[in-house]
Formats: sequence, C-alpha cells, structure tokens
Amino acid sequence: MMTKPLFFSALVAGLLALFTTGCTQEVICGPGTYKVGDVCLSDDPGPAGDTPSDTGTPPATPPSTPPAADGGSGSTTPPPPPPPPPPPPADAGSTWGTTPGGGGSGGCDDSTGECDTWARAVFDGMAARQMAAGCSRPPAIDLRVTAIAERHASYQASIDRLDSSSPDGDLFAQVEAAGVRYMEAGALFAMTRTSPEDVVDRWASDPDMGPMVRACGQIIGVGVATSATGAAYVTVLMVKL
Repeated sequence: MMTKPLFFSALVAGLLALFTTGCTQEVICGPGTYKVGDVCLSDDPGPAGDTPSDTGTPPATPPSTPPAADGGSGSTTPPPPPPPPPPPPADAGSTWGTTPGGGGSGGCDDSTGECDTWARAVFDGMAARQMAAGCSRPPAIDLRVTAIAERHASYQASIDRLDSSSPDGDLFAQVEAAGVRYMEAGALFAMTRTSPEDVVDRWASDPDMGPMVRACGQIIGVGVATSATGAAYVTVLMVKL
C-alpha cells in the first residue's frame, strides 16, 4: 500500500493550513485609509513632499474645539477610527513582502513564457539547496507532476489567493491518477510579487519547510501563474518513488 509522506506527512496537513490561514481574506481598509497593493495607507498626504507611511497609521487627531466662552455648546471633532490590522503573511515563510502589484515589478508574464522560466528557477533553487545539503544527485522533473502543479498554480491565480484545495480533487490523488506511484509526497505553496528566488529563499529559511526543500531523492513538479493583480502563485509538488 502506498503511503503519504513519511518525511512530509506530519508537515503537509499543518503546512497547508498555514498557507491558507489568513491568506484567503482580502485586506479591507477602514475609513481614513486607502489600499495600495496589500497595505492600508493614511489618506492624509501630510506636508508637501512627504510620502505616506506604509504602516497604516492614521493622521494625527486634531484638538477638540473648546466650549464657547459664553457657555454655548462648542463643536468637537470625533477621533479617527483605529487603523486596520496588518496584512496576513503570503505563506508560512518568515517574511511578508509589501511590494504592490500592477505598477511594481509584479509577477511573471504568462503570455511570453516568462512563468515557465520562473518555474525552472524555483526548481533550480531547490536543486542547489539539495546538493549543498549533501544529496548524491539532484532532483528530477516529472512532466505528469508538473502538469498538476501548473494547473493548481493557475487555479490559485484565477481566485487570487493561496488555496491548498483543488477543484480537480486531492492533489496527491491527482498524482496517483496520473500514473505516479509514490511512497512519500508533499506540497509547497507561495505567493510573490518579487521573484522566484524570493519564494525559495523564504521556504529554505523556514525551520519547518526548509527540510522539505533540502530532502534528497525527490521528483518535482513546479507551476507558476500570475493573477490579474500581478501576484505570482507558485505550487511545488514533491514525490519520492
């Protein structure tokens, strides 16, 4: 009987939850702020030439108008609403990028084949870390596993959020249905607006995901797709035969 991860199994369920926890909620900015990428900024530009802070700090509260000297009622200015909470992490990595999409560098361009180049860069980054960890041979690419990873990356880009579930069913069941009989399997998901190296670096530096990146004897499939907002979604499926 084929079993799911020996070195991944305990991690996958928890990690998939980490990837999706908090990532499925859209950042909603409250009154007095506006949204730039994934950050809520103050709508008070401040003195000429100042740049709004990216911390979402509201403008200073103006002093209340004191009561009228003749005893009449004076007007008061209500305090501004509290700032919105910070955005959730893009995945379970150790950093959170606030680089806005669209006008910034954004993700890869699907129409030019750039996303295939990004996928290869993710694979090469993982291969380099495995060889540096002492593996006797680099990981291999399986086109069947790659097709499933690409399909799932495209699905995440279409809904513009990280999601470990697939409309085509369980990812590992899809791997088996494609004719890949494995002994162990795992999956990693991430979103970036920067580069494929950003994704691999965050995974490799994470105490839980780093061992998955560096594990030897893997067959890997990588998919990358960019959403309409410029976020690149990365899916990596790993199996051991």
